[in-house]
Amino acid sequence: MSVWEALVFSISLITSNLLILNGIAKFDLKGKTPFTFLLMAFATSTGYGLLRYVTIILYDDFYLVTNILFFLNNLWLLVFFRNAVVQYNDRIPIGRYFVLSIVCFLLPISIGLFFNPINNFETLMVQMSYMLGIIPMVVYSSMLAGVSVGSAFWGIIIACFLFSVDFFLRFGFFHILQTEFQEVISETFRVVSILLISIFGHYGQPIPPGKIREVIPGTQRLNNIFFALIAFFPVMIFYTVFWQVNLNDRKMQQKEIELSKEVFMISSRMLEEKIDTYSRIVNEVKNSANLATAQWKLKTFLFTDPEIDVKSGDILGPYTFENFKWATVKACKVDSDKKPLAGWELTLGTVTQKTGDDGCTTFTVKNPGDYKLAEVLQDGWTLISPATNNYDVTVKTGDILGPYTFENFKWATVKACKVDSDKKPLAGWELTLGTVSL
Repeated sequence: MSVWEALVFSISLITSNLLILNGIAKFDLKGKTPFTFLLMAFATSTGYGLLRYVTIILYDDFYLVTNILFFLNNLWLLVFFRNAVVQYNDRIPIGRYFVLSIVCFLLPISIGLFFNPINNFETLMVQMSYMLGIIPMVVYSSMLAGVSVGSAFWGIIIACFLFSVDFFLRFGFFHILQTEFQEVISETFRVVSILLISIFGHYGQPIPPGKIREVIPGTQRLNNIFFALIAFFPVMIFYTVFWQVNLNDRKMQQKEIELSKEVFMISSRMLEEKIDTYSRIVNEVKNSANLATAQWKLKTFLFTDPEIDVKSGDILGPYTFENFKWATVKACKVDSDKKPLAGWELTLGTVTQKTGDDGCTTFTVKNPGDYKLAEVLQDGWTLISPATNNYDVTVKTGDILGPYTFENFKWATVKACKVDSDKKPLAGWELTLGTVSL
């Protein structure tokens, strides 16, 4: 995959370069592309692909060098195109194209970054370095389209739209492409965009050529140099800052890794020092007579095995060991005739138990504290006591508490009939039982 991706990068750039050189030739009065320009176009494209390959298989930070080469490639083509346009007609407002293209391109990019904030600084640097690299190509494309049809507005709009879409595709703003294919699709889309702009320029009605108005011979060439320097140095300063910040970030990450290793080594040494003690505790727990004894040993380990650092002349202690003797709470369930009810659920805290044949159950409490003792109500029964359906139980060490009794009344039925003197039933007659009328 890395080889094919590098080939796509190289082929896409050489195709873009050839399309751009062909577009430049349209405005070059000589009508001929110098051989050195063709050689440079092939050299930068080859280097672009090789750097991409190195970035994939060896060193991630080479993405910045790759984007620097991409920027330089686009910059010299823009300078060449500017020179050709100035020679063709120096009344064309190149400065307007330059400023408005950058503003129009940065506007959608800024909106996209605002609604899709980047938390990873390295990813942000990748995006910014590519954005700086593509700006000369945006300016060139807007000038080629605008000059070809005599409309700066439409040239700028078309170029900014296409290259904004390219930027969003490359960095996954649309969420429609798999991550491993985003850059390859972006390279292909950029070539197609430049091809469309070249076709657009080819069939347009270009601005007619004009006369060169150089007061001092060589002024235009000197302006090209100034133009290149003004574009080159600020961008290279940004790239240098990106590179240095990235190196500082990598150093900080390396320091964090080293610190983590040191903490791990210290923890390992401390564990080795305690391993004999831990082994002894584990053996004692394994050899316990029953589960309760094992649980007690584990719970009281920190108190029964204190580490005491004794120095000369010390008077230490007293060291106190405090334990809680398990307590019991007895609860019983009866009906209104005081007969025991078996199988009834009672709860103490979070523990639920059922009553036995004697209507009682005994809870074993392993920790002191205040508990709620309550019954689980059942249909067909009415609680008589306690009125609140629970007892507040305070448990202390060794307590034997209870019995706490829950009394319920099982619902009964009373049947009543109404007849006349001939023993015939009478319907609709009201009968009362206590306060209830039927």
